[in-house]
Amino acid sequence: MKTDITLSKKATINTGNYSSITPSVSLTLKDVDVTQIERAYHDLNTISAVFFLSEYRIMAELQEDSKKLGILKFFETLNEEREEMKTDFEDAVKNLAENL
Repeated sequence: MKTDITLSKKATINTGNYSSITPSVSLTLKDVDVTQIERAYHDLNTISAVFFLSEYRIMAELQEDSKKLGILKFFETLNEEREEMKTDFEDAVKNLAENL
């Protein structure tokens, strides 16, 4: 028998001065043999922890950048980097499609 496992991690972290960030990760592993469910859960939990910490780091860096630059300059910088972000996104989607 097979089943799907979904594991989610989410936290609201107070970063001081009435600010917070809320990293969130949700992963699903499909068609897991029930005899392997404990091992699959352990592995999925390890992967989700790495993703969660990465998401936390990214969000904290964005928040810090917005504080340093000021929100208007921060958004201006994001707009200037839009094409680079679009290329990064397209490359990531292409890489996933080729390797999955």
